[in-house]
Amino acid sequence: MNYAHCMIDIETISTQPDATIISIGAVHFNPDCSELGPTHYQKVNWDQNRHISEANLHEALSSLQQFVKRGQQVWGNGCMFDMGILENAYAQMELRVPWDFRNIRDVRTICELSNQERPALPEGQSHNALNDAIHQAKYVSAMWQELRA
Repeated sequence: MNYAHCMIDIETISTQPDATIISIGAVHFNPDCSELGPTHYQKVNWDQNRHISEANLHEALSSLQQFVKRGQQVWGNGCMFDMGILENAYAQMELRVPWDFRNIRDVRTICELSNQERPALPEGQSHNALNDAIHQAKYVSAMWQELRA
């Protein structure tokens, strides 16, 4: 299946635009039928002083570049958080951002427009970027379908 959407979630040490990224999770999905596709997960190694290996960050960002398909709508939980921090990291590493700015979508916006309540993440799965991305793709799909009905 050709997935036109990709949910991306990151775990970071802070909420600043230059936050240290500790993991990246992503899943391709089709919100019209709630189908989930291939997943991507990458940890970024860092030491106790919160310094990351630039080579490891470069590898993680390059890997996400390969995962995100040209023209996909990319989703983040807050349009300025996940995508903003990732775009800053891509600039620092002098890498091309793998999405067009016109294709950024915001989980919080669709949640506000929907009449559905945002479901809580299942117990024991918080702060894992891939689990969060999958969870968000599932409830965005349900809200998407409701809004298009």
